Amino acid sequence: MQKKRGIIAYSTSIGVVLMSIFSIMQSNLTYENSKEVTIIDGNELIVFSTDAQTIGEALVDSEVRFGHFDELSVEKDAVVYDGKSVEIFRASSVIINDGGTRFHVMTTEPTIDHVLRTHEIEVGDDDELAIIKTLYTLNGENQFKLTNPSVIDGTEIMITRLAFETKTVYEYIDFEVSYIYTDDLLVGNRQVQVEGSPKIVEHVMMTTFKNGDYYSTGEVGTNILDEGMQRVVAIGTAEPEPEPEPTPPPVVATPARASTTPTPAAAPASLPDVSPLDSFTSSLTFYNMLCEGCSGRTASGHDASTSIFFNDSTFGTIRIVAAGSQFPFGSVLEIEGHGIAVVLDRGGVVVGNVVDLLIETHQDPWVYGRQARYVRVLRLGW
Repeated sequence: MQKKRGIIAYSTSIGVVLMSIFSIMQSNLTYENSKEVTIIDGNELIVFSTDAQTIGEALVDSEVRFGHFDELSVEKDAVVYDGKSVEIFRASSVIINDGGTRFHVMTTEPTIDHVLRTHEIEVGDDDELAIIKTLYTLNGENQFKLTNPSVIDGTEIMITRLAFETKTVYEYIDFEVSYIYTDDLLVGNRQVQVEGSPKIVEHVMMTTFKNGDYYSTGEVGTNILDEGMQRVVAIGTAEPEPEPEPTPPPVVATPARASTTPTPAAAPASLPDVSPLDSFTSSLTFYNMLCEGCSGRTASGHDASTSIFFNDSTFGTIRIVAAGSQFPFGSVLEIEGHGIAVVLDRGGVVVGNVVDLLIETHQDPWVYGRQARYVRVLRLGW
C-alpha cells in the first residue's frame, strides 16, 4: 500500500509540470502574435497591444467609441501590424442656411469651404457668408459671428443671397433766367434773346433684394446728359422821344353865354404818375404770418395778422413786402408780375437784392419757390 501511494504522487507531480509548460508556451505564443497600435483621436493619443487581425477588430479591443458619421484614416478591414497608427476624424454637426432654406449635415470636412464644395453650394461674389455659433446660457441664446474658417461642431453656415435691379430716373432742372439792360428797347419793353433749355440729369438707382425680399434702394450713379442753357431776357431802358407839341388852333372870339350844364370834375388817377428812382433784378421769395415766433406784426410795427394789404396815402391799397435795410420803411416797390408793394418788414435772410412778398396765411410760400423779377423803386421811405 505504501508503494502505490508513491506512484500516484509521482504521477500528479508530472501532470502539474506539463500544465505549467503548456501555459508558458501558450503565453509565449500570445506575446509573439501581439501588435502595438496607436489611435489618434483628436488631441487624445491611445496606445494599446492587440492580437486583432484588422483595424475594425482593433477598435473593438481598444473600446474606443466610433460614431456612424466618424471616419478613419484607413479602411476598417485594413491589416493590423506592429506600430500601426490610425487617426479618427470625428464628425461635426453643422447647419447650412442657404438663402433662408436650412438643413442639417454631419461632416468630417476640415473647413467651411470644404463643406460647401462637398454639398455643391456656390457662394457668389455679391452674396454674403457668415459663420454663426450659438451658445446657450441661463440668460438664453447668444449668437456670435466666427472668422475662423475651420469647422466647429454646432456652427451654422449662413448664406444670404443678394440680387440687384437698376432703374434710370431723369431729372429736368429748369433753366435760370438772366436779364440784360439795353437802350435798344424802350422802357417797359422786354425781349427774349435766348429761349434757354433745362438741365437734364440721369440718376441710376439700384434696388437690393436679400433672399428674394426687398432690402434697400439707393443711388449708384449720376450722369449729366445736358448742361442746359440760361434764358436771356433783354429789358429796355431807352426813354421815348417826346412827341412834338401840336400847334394850337387859332382862337375865334365868340360871344359868351351862360352854361346850364356844370363842368364835370376830373377823375383821379388810380396811381400817381411817379418816375422810378432806381431799378434792379430781384430774387423774389414769399412768406406768411405762420412762422414760428411771429406775432402778426411786421418789423415796422404794422399789424399784418388780418390783411396782406396796406392803405398808403399816395398809392392807395397796396401789398406788404420785406426788403433789406437799404430800403427804409415806407419805400414803395413795383414788382414785375405782382404789382406795387410797400416795405414794412425785414427778414434775417432778406438782404441785398432779396425781396420777400407777404402772402395769405392759408397759402404755402414754398410752392412759389424763388423767382427772378424786375423791380422798380417808386419811393424811398415815407
